[in-house]
Amino acid sequence: MEGANALYKPRRGNIVPPKDSFCTEVQRNHKAGDCETGQQCDYEIEYADHSSSMGVLARDEQHLMSTNRSLTKFKAVFG
Repeated sequence: MEGANALYKPRRGNIVPPKDSFCTEVQRNHKAGDCETGQQCDYEIEYADHSSSMGVLARDEQHLMSTNRSLTKFKAVFG
């Protein structure tokens, strides 16, 4: 089933590189060398309810509008 919005497709410049310190921290429990190959930071995580997620980490700017119509911008890393 498709959602109301299209899937997010990060621009190439937004993809977290493998040697980024954030990638290293996310992959700290993986085997040595995982962060040294490839063009992107891959991740896989299992949550407490045993569901899981896997994909590629990206950085992007998010825009949130509050109820008083003020706009807040922040940078986030997500997968």
